[in-house]
Amino acid sequence: MLTLVVGNKNYSSWSLRAWLYLEEAGVPFTELRIPLFQGEDWRERVRAFHPAGRLPALVDGPLEEGVPAEGAVRVWDSGAIIEYVRATRETKCGWPEEPRAMAWAMSLAAEMHGGFLGVRAELPMNVRASKPGRFEQLSAKARLEVERIRAMWGECLAASGGPYLFGEAMTIADVMYAPVASRFRTYAIELAPELEAYVEAIHARPAMKRWVEEAAAEEEHLPFVDALKSDLPPALG
Repeated sequence: MLTLVVGNKNYSSWSLRAWLYLEEAGVPFTELRIPLFQGEDWRERVRAFHPAGRLPALVDGPLEEGVPAEGAVRVWDSGAIIEYVRATRETKCGWPEEPRAMAWAMSLAAEMHGGFLGVRAELPMNVRASKPGRFEQLSAKARLEVERIRAMWGECLAASGGPYLFGEAMTIADVMYAPVASRFRTYAIELAPELEAYVEAIHARPAMKRWVEEAAAEEEHLPFVDALKSDLPPALG
């Protein structure tokens, strides 16, 4: 049995990546949500699943009294979760099969995983918000990162024909950029028509629709995100 531990759906971009992958992969799992920055013990609760106190985290095995039982496998980091699930389960979502496309998709996913710190800090995920006009307030670094994302999406879609980065099937690369699509919608980032169509294709996925609906229904508010403070806590991923 797989249990995926996620944070606040409105704010936790890395939780979305792991959750969306499991949904798109068609792998059964139980969801456990731990709202971040809520209550005095939230970080201790998270550390039962991830020693560094971040989410998401995956448990392959039973829980006892709400924490992983002895012998259960614990996996953290969205990229590690995706690869662990691919190695241990039959999945419907993976990398492109053609070697060059696979190399391209893996490289884009790695770039997302390790980069775009300006976008993360200045365009934090906030699913239920609408904050147009943000691009004009971005730092030069964040603007360059937005341009890089626009360019890579455009190059992929021109080569594949869409609607997803590598053609008709959604891949792990699309999963990795789904929170960026959400950010661009929240902040009304100007996009070329083909890129706007890509953002809409991501949001049209049934799983993505459900995440957005559940994010909208959450009651937690994180003022430092809503007010667009810089230096967001790493627990949000």
